Amino acid sequence: MSAKPKQKKIVIVPHTHWDREWYSPFQKFRYKLVKLIDSCLTINQPGYTFMLDGQTVVLEDYLEIKPENQDALVKGIREGRMTAGPWYLLPDEFLAGAESFIRNLERAYNISKRLNIPLMRVGHLPDCFGHTSAIPQILADLTSCKAAVAWRGVPPSVTTVPFTWKSRSTATAAMPAIYLAHGYGNMANASDNFDTFKDRLDDLIADLEPFSPVPAYLMMNGSDHLTPQPFVQDFCQKLEGEDMTFTFGSMETFADVLQAEMKARGYTPPVYAGEFRSFARAHMLHDTLSTRMWIKQWNQKNEDLLSCVAEPLAAYAFHALGIPYPTGFLDEAWKWHLQNQPHDSICGCSIDQVHEEMAARDSWATSIAESVASDAIMGMQENATLAKTSSALVLNATSSSGLAYAEIETPPGTIAASVETPDGKRYNVQQLRSLSGTLLETTANTTMVKMLLKLASRKIASWYINDVKVFDGAEPGLIEVRATVDKVPVGEFDVEFWKKEAEKLLASGKYKKAHVIATQPANVIYGGVLPLAPWSFTKVTFSDKPAEVVPGLVLEASSDKVETKFFSVKFNKDGSFSLADKRSGIVFPAMHVFEDWGDRGDEYTFGRLGPEKAKPSSIKRKVSTQGAVFAEIKQILSLELFENADEKYEKREGKVDVDVETTFRFYKALPRIDIETKLVNKAKNHRLRVRFDLPFKAERIKAATHFGTIERGWAPELLEKFAEQPTGIMPQKRYVRINSPDEKVAITLANMGLPEVELAGGSQLAMTLLRCVGWLSRGDIPERPVHAGPGEKTPGAQELGKAYTFNYSVMIHPASDPLHASDDFADIFCAKPTTVLFHLSEPSQKLLEPVITGLDPWIRVTSLRVREGKLLVTAFNLADKAIDTEVTVAPGISQVACIKVDLTVKTNVPVQGGKAKLHFEPHEIKMCLLG
Repeated sequence: MSAKPKQKKIVIVPHTHWDREWYSPFQKFRYKLVKLIDSCLTINQPGYTFMLDGQTVVLEDYLEIKPENQDALVKGIREGRMTAGPWYLLPDEFLAGAESFIRNLERAYNISKRLNIPLMRVGHLPDCFGHTSAIPQILADLTSCKAAVAWRGVPPSVTTVPFTWKSRSTATAAMPAIYLAHGYGNMANASDNFDTFKDRLDDLIADLEPFSPVPAYLMMNGSDHLTPQPFVQDFCQKLEGEDMTFTFGSMETFADVLQAEMKARGYTPPVYAGEFRSFARAHMLHDTLSTRMWIKQWNQKNEDLLSCVAEPLAAYAFHALGIPYPTGFLDEAWKWHLQNQPHDSICGCSIDQVHEEMAARDSWATSIAESVASDAIMGMQENATLAKTSSALVLNATSSSGLAYAEIETPPGTIAASVETPDGKRYNVQQLRSLSGTLLETTANTTMVKMLLKLASRKIASWYINDVKVFDGAEPGLIEVRATVDKVPVGEFDVEFWKKEAEKLLASGKYKKAHVIATQPANVIYGGVLPLAPWSFTKVTFSDKPAEVVPGLVLEASSDKVETKFFSVKFNKDGSFSLADKRSGIVFPAMHVFEDWGDRGDEYTFGRLGPEKAKPSSIKRKVSTQGAVFAEIKQILSLELFENADEKYEKREGKVDVDVETTFRFYKALPRIDIETKLVNKAKNHRLRVRFDLPFKAERIKAATHFGTIERGWAPELLEKFAEQPTGIMPQKRYVRINSPDEKVAITLANMGLPEVELAGGSQLAMTLLRCVGWLSRGDIPERPVHAGPGEKTPGAQELGKAYTFNYSVMIHPASDPLHASDDFADIFCAKPTTVLFHLSEPSQKLLEPVITGLDPWIRVTSLRVREGKLLVTAFNLADKAIDTEVTVAPGISQVACIKVDLTVKTNVPVQGGKAKLHFEPHEIKMCLLG
């Protein structure tokens, strides 16, 4: 008697994949979304569930239009007729920041808490352009998710739908994962003819058989912007039998069925570690890393502004001074920031209108973050006590603990040669610029002056009036009022006397208008290199005495040469430079070379079109700054580029000259070179890169990614068949690092929002500055000969006439330097310290008590903020090994609770004598709530 065949467990997931904006702008897609959710609310079939793409932002978008339907929507989700979450929205994984992933999950949780609805417990990521290695670490360490979902980039080595995913081979945490073997729409647009439906179902099962070690089969009944097909449930009920069962649900339903089947059959899924960036099975579309580069730059700027400036400043103001934490404002800023991170948004691969509208969200996030930071600084200054001397607090919101460059504000009249740290050591500074002293200037009728006469004290808002002069203006009938104001009261100011004098002048009747000017004495900004403690304030005072001479430190600069303790630099005839590393003796002959290839591609894919040409001419160079701390060389050159590609995209044509201004900054005490490049784009269909040629060939490159680094080979993936031609292009976050094969020397290249790099041939490190194209998608690109989206023209993506500023920094250092040294360098370059000036006042001593200190250098803090009325520190282990670290916490903290995003406590760590012992598994992420 033959064995009974295994019963097939088929899970149907009715769903939509919802791009908020793409080939239509947000509001047009939202109009369709409202109609879709309206239709979901009318479906009342027992057992039928519609998955809203793993997002919760769609609930916000819907309820903004139809708030009257909130009860019905909430009821539908509670009853399981619809599912949402666990994400706020689906981000592009390689372009969103590390903290953005956490805030994304956190915002979804906050929405679920507010609406009292459950979230789907599967990390559904159906259409991301590849998958970062951080996903399994984030989901395993910080959530209660049952599984992760992956599609694009999954390599041929993954041969089964179920597998176990780890961030790295050395990581302890692992996540059950589901590979969408035939994408997220294998049952999209199901036929309403029963026979046709049945035949297609058989075909789909056959397609999945090779990937199915257990008889559980996933049918994704939906795709981009598709609406429910409830008749599918009726068809499946007709097909139900001994050999086949059907369950309707979400991805969580399938995860449960899959897990039960594996357990019943004793099947252990294979383990895979790392990121997924293979071109074998689906379009990777990785060249979106450089499309519309301004989007990537602004994204990084806002993430750093929020997590490294606004939040830590507000957290210290809250903890030390009791100033209310601006949760509402920060949540709003993060909302706008996150809403620009779906792949069709942040990748720059939509119609022009979409990206024009993105600028408003970015601007709102920036404005809120800057306002929060300013308000926290103002609160610190207002809580200071009067003193006879001035000082400043410098906040280092990074894990870097060595020497750092900081810009420090000094009060008017201060002549500083150095700043002094609490240990009594002095560090040289050099003057950079003066802040504008004019706060208000207006001409109006005398009503404004009359309003000032109602003042009860010398204080207006947060400003103190220190002096007022009133006299005849430059024309008849004009009274001139000049007020000197400051954040602190300086000297005596008799308000009543001034009011009486002003009343006399106004009573004369000779004045019809008033010219009012309010000025603050100009403060001076100095730059210095000094030691700064991580994630805390360092107090400095100002001295007119220079620091002691440090033996061996030297900085000599001319227009063609630079000499420091660390290296010798000589500029080449083409505007590049050679660098001789004094510690290793190795010479890098061609650093900072421009290259420009034609691009016959679209917003998704780079199509290389030769010949390459970026011919420099008219090179002018001079020493623009020379001081005790650094020297700057400014170079202006003209780059001759091809103007465009011909109409058939077969050759390059025309000629255009692009003026490029680059400033190279060389420090006396730091082994790095900071570089700022400015240009206005004048060419079409091209990719402009800056290249650092190496004197060796390396096989491997380490790139910063979310919560760690990833090591990759430089060579493109070798495939006989592929969906898109593999390239060596790769994503990075703050930096890449390359060690020489003999382990004598290393190069670390840091950047501010320039995520695309390539180690071409193993010896040319190239970073993309611009990629300019005119189509959303084209179907005739040899590198990807099918469309990746609608064939819409996008003239805005050519970036014609757009002014750009690019910031990056290069450091040549011993290969023996630990990886966290590269992390230190990149962090402190990208997230520059923030200074709080205390003019003739003394800051609260509580501000000088670090929230947390003593962390092992392999443990990297990514944020310090307040959640649920308590300080929250997020940190991760950069190392491949477990790390035990004893930390010191601020007075008053008695416990460290390691939590998940949903505030579930994983472990409680007691604080004894102000210290707590934390254990980090390899690459573990911890959210530590300090109470």
